[in-house]
Amino acid sequence: MDYNFNTEDIIVASWSNKKQGSWNLNSITGIKVIHLPTKIVVTCDKERSQHRNRHLAFIELENKLMGS
Repeated sequence: MDYNFNTEDIIVASWSNKKQGSWNLNSITGIKVIHLPTKIVVTCDKERSQHRNRHLAFIELENKLMGS
């Protein structure tokens, strides 16, 4: 997917959700996206898939950038 911002201005970090009773204890699911020029930070850990969370975070970032 193409986004309306420069990907060089982005930092992406991930983390693992270690919830008690979870089957995927070592899976990386949470995503944090930081847009450096505006200091906007978006996090997403709604879905079980890291790729889906990344996609949702980039969509939210794009929406925030279009609104500002």
